[in-house]
Amino acid sequence: MATTLATTPRHGVTLEKDPTAIVWFLAVVTDMATPAAQVHELVVTFEDVYDSQVEAAHRRAATIDGASVQILFAGDRSEAYTVVRTGQDFDGMLDLWLAQQPTSACIEQIV
Repeated sequence: MATTLATTPRHGVTLEKDPTAIVWFLAVVTDMATPAAQVHELVVTFEDVYDSQVEAAHRRAATIDGASVQILFAGDRSEAYTVVRTGQDFDGMLDLWLAQQPTSACIEQIV
């Protein structure tokens, strides 16, 4: 069963068990989808500060030789680290993540 991160209004994080939940992570990685893959930074994204999270990730990646910023979908942090080593069906996971979002939130993100 995956651990789902539920956010509180102040961006606090609580652990709740939900085997179907997908979380959107932002990662700074090197050697993605290889046995040598390394995670240099991994954060859960929040809609109201997403732009600043992306900017910070790019600044961090610029300081690491060969690093890139990746969007990852996973049930919890441990699974996100596995995704860095093994790769991911991005489109398939994006569809699963969108399916769990309230309809209004999905429409706002697409527009």
